[in-house]
Amino acid sequence: MIEELEIQQRKEKMEHALRQHALGAAAAGFAAGVVPGAGEIAAMAVAVGFIWHSYYEIGKIAGVKLENHVIKAIGSAVGANIAATVISTLAIEMVVGFIPGLSMFAGAAIDFTIVQIAGNIFIKVLTKITNEGYDISDLSTEHLISMATECTKNMDIKEGIKTAKEEFKQAKKSGEFDKNKKMDLGDFEDE
Repeated sequence: MIEELEIQQRKEKMEHALRQHALGAAAAGFAAGVVPGAGEIAAMAVAVGFIWHSYYEIGKIAGVKLENHVIKAIGSAVGANIAATVISTLAIEMVVGFIPGLSMFAGAAIDFTIVQIAGNIFIKVLTKITNEGYDISDLSTEHLISMATECTKNMDIKEGIKTAKEEFKQAKKSGEFDKNKKMDLGDFEDE
């Protein structure tokens, strides 16, 4: 019973860390909307930074020491498998980016969504590794990529986008998004 409680608490902490990173990326997307067109590309680069940092924080919460090759392997596999969605999303973001006012909220929602999806897949990969009894440091890059690819293919990306959009709307409505416009990656240290 205690172990189940600890697992649930870790899961909640991982989800919280992921949400904070997604909100940070959303804040960057919002700010980038001020610079039509080019700002969206910069916001996407910042979103990638939030993804990488979320992987590190989630791994720390899970009690898994993540070395660079592990993060790179999982990140590249997730990126490769959601690339089409991200590219089409970026194209839409850039078109919307030329509409004053709308570009700021569209960029925020899209960046929030991308970080949420990538983070959810990462959590699934860590869960799979743990459930199958592997020590992450013993896994080859190829095995990590294979596991990440499998988890990505088993995830309904369109449903993930829909869920993330709803979560972003709720965060905006509740004021949580406005509060998080002032954060940066340094806000995540030692949580």
